[in-house]
Amino acid sequence: MHQLHITLTAFLGAFAAAAPVGDDAIVQVEPRSRSPFAMPLCNGIKIEDATINELQRWMILKHLSSEDLVSCYIDRIKQTNGYLRSISEINPDALSIAASLDKERSKKGIRGPLHGIPFLVKDNFYTDDKHNTSEGGLVLLGGRYSREATVVSKIRAAGGVLLGHCALSEAADHRALVNFSDGYSTRVGQTRNPYNLTQLTSGSSGGSSVAVAINQAAYIPNVKTIANPYGFGQPDDIPEEYGQLITYNTLLAVGYGEWLQNWTFHKTDERHGMKSLAEMAAWNDAHNSSTGALGNSTWWFNTASGQDFYDNAIATNGTMGDVFWKAFNWGRRTAREAIDGGHAYVLANGTVIELDALIVPNDNGGGGDSACASIPSYAGYPVASVPIGQNGFDVPCGMCIYGRQWSEATLIRVASAMDDLFQWSAKPKWHNYKTAKGPWEAKWPGYACSHESLDRYACEEEES
Repeated sequence: MHQLHITLTAFLGAFAAAAPVGDDAIVQVEPRSRSPFAMPLCNGIKIEDATINELQRWMILKHLSSEDLVSCYIDRIKQTNGYLRSISEINPDALSIAASLDKERSKKGIRGPLHGIPFLVKDNFYTDDKHNTSEGGLVLLGGRYSREATVVSKIRAAGGVLLGHCALSEAADHRALVNFSDGYSTRVGQTRNPYNLTQLTSGSSGGSSVAVAINQAAYIPNVKTIANPYGFGQPDDIPEEYGQLITYNTLLAVGYGEWLQNWTFHKTDERHGMKSLAEMAAWNDAHNSSTGALGNSTWWFNTASGQDFYDNAIATNGTMGDVFWKAFNWGRRTAREAIDGGHAYVLANGTVIELDALIVPNDNGGGGDSACASIPSYAGYPVASVPIGQNGFDVPCGMCIYGRQWSEATLIRVASAMDDLFQWSAKPKWHNYKTAKGPWEAKWPGYACSHESLDRYACEEEES
């Protein structure tokens, strides 16, 4: 499920300009839905797909409280998480925090548009509270960290209620390539796709994407693991105005800062005392029989998970020689040449037109990561993705938008225009929600949903 990454500034700005709220009453009817997991009303109000501004309005009118919202979203997680494994842990203090913010609202007013609004974060956003941040791995469960992620602290200060952590593909998809399923972690097992539970969620942010799609929280700030265009080995030719896009209150800047912390293992795990990647790999090997090996009776753990990324990294002894740098530089150079060259469109008469952006289709028809997002990551260039429809598996797919270096502002405008044009929206249908087969293996005996013969809903024949 490919995501459009937008700055926190942009979505906060949309609410700051809201008009004053009147005292009009809200009358809503329980929605009639064919979905097996229809979202119940919250204190008589439909909060499904509600905007932050709408939720804030209902709290101002006293139709809802922050405690109501937290309770309703926790109920939603309990209703759906057993099937999808999209949430790794709920913050045990969420309800008490919401109650405190409700009291503050009644005595002092609201801090801003996020006051009392519940949010989730990915399991590599470190939080300074009672619940765990584990990078998706049991090996880091119980670890404590040097400081909280900046974006989490800023949202808390604005009155947001941290509801919990979303599931993360272990180590942000950097545990293994062999014997590893996208969306799998030893912490929660296999995260599944609510549009079609036999399909992958695509990328380390699968848990976050699922949680957004099925309304397990009001909003989720997120981060994509990319080659960062700013903040590490910065070139000298950065446009002055570029800094306006990457201040602390944008997801781009704080995302990379938190990503660097992911690998500071000597400060993280107090319970296990992990000090190196080698120790983590050894722990995984020792516990593989209980965290992903054959023999476990629970379906999402019945295949062993590899860790070849860890093993290969350990084998380098921390050195990056000529082969590494040749491969790295070749990948970055060719990716940049392709994108820069594509922006210079040559007409038949030889006239060159400089394009603002490139529109690139999703090349993957099966719900996995697409090269349309990977190429800009190699280049260190920005990319946006806008949902435009569904593929043959009934999984949403997007259209990528490439930009040149420093073109984030242009991409946001183009993405917004495309989103207005397509206006695509489809609720998850929960196809194959009863099947016990996971997306990592489509060819088990008796499994109807092989990649070669997959009819859209073929697996549902097994569910009767």
